[in-house]
Amino acid sequence: MQLNPSPLGGMTSADEAPEPDRPRLRKTIALIEVLGTSWAFLTAARFLVRYSFAQIGLPFALGFLGWYTLAGYAGVQLFRGRRIGWYLSVCAQLLQLCQVAVGTLAFRFVAGPEVSIYILGGPYRFWLGVTSSVSFVRGSDAGTVLAVNLFALALLVGLAIVPDSGVAPVMPPN
Repeated sequence: MQLNPSPLGGMTSADEAPEPDRPRLRKTIALIEVLGTSWAFLTAARFLVRYSFAQIGLPFALGFLGWYTLAGYAGVQLFRGRRIGWYLSVCAQLLQLCQVAVGTLAFRFVAGPEVSIYILGGPYRFWLGVTSSVSFVRGSDAGTVLAVNLFALALLVGLAIVPDSGVAPVMPPN
């Protein structure tokens, strides 16, 4: 059995070596998150300039600005290779994965690229674009809608390939 030095100290066998970090994939996902969030902030700023906080509601305005801040911070930290960036990016993509509407209630968070397939609520539909959207309520009862954001799903698959900290923990051999 050949032993190699472990990045965390000690020795590990060659077949137990940690997966290498994939910096190009990690940085690509991070840039997508940062650019998508930048687009969302620009859209939100235009929205806030057009309407007053009294029309929007301060809690809602702070909520969507907080959501965009979280997604942008996740991308910056992921770009830097920080563990918190990986976890926050997974959370941000999970929030963007499904879009649900039942009656006048809705759940939709999207900041950046979106490729969605609507699988409930009428015939199958696809939507492709760059979106800045936070929804909890719809204006009318348009029935039940369920959509899956395939772009967020692809980023989640990419995040599953990239280790959470750049160096996977190594267990000492028994």
